[in-house]
Amino acid sequence: MTNEETVEQISGEVRNPRFDANQSVTEATGSRSVLTPDLFSEQARRTPEAIAVVWEDKQLTYAQLETRSNQLAHFLRRRQARPETLIGLCVERSPELIIGLLGILKAGAGYVPLDPAYPSDRLEYMMSDAKLALLLTQASLAAALPASRPASILLDSQWTEIARSANAAPDRAARAENVAYVIYTSGSTGKPKGVVMPHGALANQLLWLRETYPLGSKDVMLQKTPFSFDASIWEILLPLVVGAKLVLAKANGHRDAAYLCEMVQKHGVTALQLVPSMLRVFLDEPQIPACASLRHVFSGGEALTRDICDRFFEKLDAQLHNLYGPTEACIQSLAFTCRPGCATPGGNVPIGKPILNTWIQVVDERREPVTPGVAGELLIGGAGLARGYFGRPDLTAEHFVLNSTGELVYRTGDLVRSLPSEDLEFLGRMDHQVKLRGYRIELGEIEVALRGHPTVRDAAVVLREGSRGDRQLVGYIVAKPGATVDEENLHRHLRQLLPEYMDVSTFTVLDKFPLLPNGKVDRAALPTPAAEAGTGNSAGGRTPFEQGLLEICSDVLQRTDVGVEDDFFDLGGTSLDLMTMFGRACDRFGTVVDVSVVSEGATILSLARFFEKAKRA
Repeated sequence: MTNEETVEQISGEVRNPRFDANQSVTEATGSRSVLTPDLFSEQARRTPEAIAVVWEDKQLTYAQLETRSNQLAHFLRRRQARPETLIGLCVERSPELIIGLLGILKAGAGYVPLDPAYPSDRLEYMMSDAKLALLLTQASLAAALPASRPASILLDSQWTEIARSANAAPDRAARAENVAYVIYTSGSTGKPKGVVMPHGALANQLLWLRETYPLGSKDVMLQKTPFSFDASIWEILLPLVVGAKLVLAKANGHRDAAYLCEMVQKHGVTALQLVPSMLRVFLDEPQIPACASLRHVFSGGEALTRDICDRFFEKLDAQLHNLYGPTEACIQSLAFTCRPGCATPGGNVPIGKPILNTWIQVVDERREPVTPGVAGELLIGGAGLARGYFGRPDLTAEHFVLNSTGELVYRTGDLVRSLPSEDLEFLGRMDHQVKLRGYRIELGEIEVALRGHPTVRDAAVVLREGSRGDRQLVGYIVAKPGATVDEENLHRHLRQLLPEYMDVSTFTVLDKFPLLPNGKVDRAALPTPAAEAGTGNSAGGRTPFEQGLLEICSDVLQRTDVGVEDDFFDLGGTSLDLMTMFGRACDRFGTVVDVSVVSEGATILSLARFFEKAKRA
């Protein structure tokens, strides 16, 4: 079966009767249908000599980026790239990443981002599952890639050959309904699933962004989201369709708040996207007052809470935008521009109203609309919908369904309710719904109630099985600075807002929540209640490296009970904390050790060996 046949056979690709892919982008411009390559090429013609991309000491003008992406597009066409062809893109963060992405889109094909930092087995699965026709990569990566991979084109060592292709833009081959990209997201079965997004949905997103946020030639966007996540797409493409400058951050730079502050100051960054968890850390940086160039900060990916929003306006003179959207609905589906005091009584900032050519419904279990203000599942319809999951007709049919009026929608699984302003409030995940003692309980509803307590900065609730086999609701709390959490007071607070059966059995107070690589709370890493504290062996470092790391770890985690055999993450440390710890340790020991060396077993003993080895090298 060919790549083209596979994409076309995705089950559940029911056309939405309210929206036509070609018509939607025409309505957005008032003229002919436009796709992403058109938007970039038009901007390149307007500002050919302006700087388009900056990476370390390298930069490309709009004219250079246009020419090189055109050359690559022609080169790919000669290798049978066409609409519905899928091409893998596995490159380090560099201008080649941008050239590769644009070149694939200009060829009319769709790209599949493959993070070179992923384990080989995961890359091999994704390449095989997507049935890639070609793979764009670099010579420096080729040796480490799976042996069973498609025909490869090396964007660095083969560029002389690629550059012999025509400089002019190729004739457009793709239509709005053809695939633009397939992004793999985590699957409940343990295997990632590919979301198929058409060109029309991507163009609609960019047209909305361009019309809604006044970015232009004087703006600088910092691109730091890993390109395997869909949030990276608009970080890359929006500046390139408005004439702004795109600055690429280093790999893993999205986890290092001090580095982000440094980049904002160095390049005069005016637009920055941060998940709420990282935004909180960013706002705590001592250098934040020097980030005066920022005009627009975009946040999304998890609930934006009152304390983050309030602190933002205390620290920065900029606009804060709360964005919401699942991967299956082309990046952003709703948006809200924040203001001081805009959080709801539950403690979350609204996620706003639908974007251009997008519509929503809030429904009950029968998929019938609920009364305004009542919690229900969010359904999304319109021009941003994905075509489904690649090669997964069963999963597509489960999540892309017809609503009660016969229109195609995506079931987000998110619990929301409408506010009097008609903005939506995010309450949590439907798949956080549990059944306990015969009662169906939405964990998100308990979390929102906890965040409304004056001493609580953030909260998470899970259902755990105890040592005797009993099941109970367990709460995790991050307190507000200077606040003391009174467990009995929290119980009284919940009982005032929720039924008795939704009260939490026990609370665990943490300094910070463990986070996943995308910045969301890692619920699987939350400690079991009454977990053993650290060994208290803080004076037990046998070497200067162990003792130094003990002191740094104690300071970063604000704990005095850290022992050399305690696991950093068991102590409540997050990936962001680990980045901070490594930065301080490198300064202290005069070494260079990348945090990526940590794969498992992050004890002081194991970490000290990395620094000892680096010092001897």
